[in-house]
Amino acid sequence: MQFQGDIEEDKFDTIYQAVGKSYDADTIYVSLETYFLENYNEEMIDSLLEWASSKLFQKILKLQEADPADQEVNEYYSKFIANPENYSRLRQIDNSMENSEAFGLAIKSYIYLHETYFPVINSILPEDVRLNSAQINNGIQQIEADVTSAQFKEGFIKECLYAYRDLSDKDLETYYRFYDNKVGKWSSDFFAKAFQNSLREAAIRLKRRLSSFNLLNDSSLR
Repeated sequence: MQFQGDIEEDKFDTIYQAVGKSYDADTIYVSLETYFLENYNEEMIDSLLEWASSKLFQKILKLQEADPADQEVNEYYSKFIANPENYSRLRQIDNSMENSEAFGLAIKSYIYLHETYFPVINSILPEDVRLNSAQINNGIQQIEADVTSAQFKEGFIKECLYAYRDLSDKDLETYYRFYDNKVGKWSSDFFAKAFQNSLREAAIRLKRRLSSFNLLNDSSLR
């Protein structure tokens, strides 16, 4: 769903700034922090902090923070997949995705971003081009189909294979196993809920900002 071409040019900068301020990283962080302080489980947090301070987690965190070029990842994958001896690592990552609650929750959070964001942005549009609820739902369903497609999954696997290329199978198994235990499942669910809560609050902030500029065309969102 692309909206820019349907928004009057003199309003676009105002809307762009409203979106930026509403979804500002620092503001999102405050929402996450507030949710954390109001809902944390002390026993689970202690176990999670113990895991987070481990050498393995710190090593994996650094690997995940890297931002390689797509060409670099694709070249590595082409060489990797050409060697049958590497297939066990491929199955290891593939199986972890299929059985991981964390991956599924991440997908749900991504979809939730669009579920909260699109209705607000849609309300800015002139009535003749504004989407109805069925069209918005169809758009969300298409996004869900995209992020659960085989092509998306393959891209994610490529990134994992590259990021974890220096990890042993044993270390990678330990990492995946953590998110399959009680504390790991709790942390995945907790942080997904915290993130979705921050997205809901960001959408509310955006509604208020747009309303203050008299930009909302749908009175139900004011």
